[in-house]
Amino acid sequence: MSYAATALRAGWEAENRAAATRYVAAYEVMVECIEHPDCADDPLRPRPGYAVVDPLVMATGYVVAMFPISTRLAKALICAAWDLHNLYPAILSAMQEGRLSDAEGRILAQQLSHVDLDVLPRVQQEVVDDYLAKVEAGERPGNKAIRDRADEIITKHDQDGVRRRKSETKRERGAWIRKGRDGMSTLSAYLLNEEAAVLAEALEAKMAATKAAEEEAAAAAAASAASSSDAPDSDAPASDAPFSGSADSDREYARSQRRADALMSSVCGDAADDFSAGPDNDPDDDNSDLSGSAAGPNHDPDPSGSPSNTDTSDDADTADSGVGTDSPRAPEARGPAAREPTHAPAG
Repeated sequence: MSYAATALRAGWEAENRAAATRYVAAYEVMVECIEHPDCADDPLRPRPGYAVVDPLVMATGYVVAMFPISTRLAKALICAAWDLHNLYPAILSAMQEGRLSDAEGRILAQQLSHVDLDVLPRVQQEVVDDYLAKVEAGERPGNKAIRDRADEIITKHDQDGVRRRKSETKRERGAWIRKGRDGMSTLSAYLLNEEAAVLAEALEAKMAATKAAEEEAAAAAAASAASSSDAPDSDAPASDAPFSGSADSDREYARSQRRADALMSSVCGDAADDFSAGPDNDPDDDNSDLSGSAAGPNHDPDPSGSPSNTDTSDDADTADSGVGTDSPRAPEARGPAAREPTHAPAG
């Protein structure tokens, strides 16, 4: 068992160093493209009639040729690499030592993205050292705990930076719909905590009202069956209600399914009942007329494709898994080569 545990640790450290190596390579490609003659208008050698190539576009082409990833992920990789080298070297150094994973490095960089440049070197070193000390002491903080602790340190040195980030985050609110497999789609939203609480309360109220109506109908049907002496079969189900509120039906009909029904009923009214009558109702419609993703340019819904419940725990705050996945997030780029924001609010 000790050998297996040691191998797990060695593999984790190797994965962290490999991620750092990708960032270093991507940064070097970007630097070479910036220095490429096609990417700059040399005043000493003017070339009338020639267009200047964007170095980010050129670098993205090289990265896509080497990695089996999309251009969007390639740009995110390059922007993250640029930021790690020029803004967050302490994070990159910890990754190169194998002590910090790509996912946690992105979280720390995201929290540091609005810190004033005058105090950024000192703040980022303290943030990284504090996190590594906790991990090496045996603690395993979740994503929310990592962010909260980083904010505590940042607030000591740059309170305005935290306020700016929270203010700008409000403008990133949005909702996205992405068509998935097997006739299902994923709906995700990025809301203020207060808005999410109001939505959750409304759904809970709708669920409670629906369940109470089902139980009342089942009780009335049972009473009617008991009082009918000429019933053909007293053991047959006496109600057409899809759910009786019993323990067995509750087990079959998960709380998340009831929440989905409550959402559809609130939006579409009684028409939603045709599509959400319960676990035994599996319409043949493949949602072929559903529009594609309504996501904005800087955000993608949960890449897992599975619906997620309203939750404020650490487990609900999924970290990004890094390059090679369909994860859109990267540390916010503030360098000259990164023109497109790459952050969108996992996991």
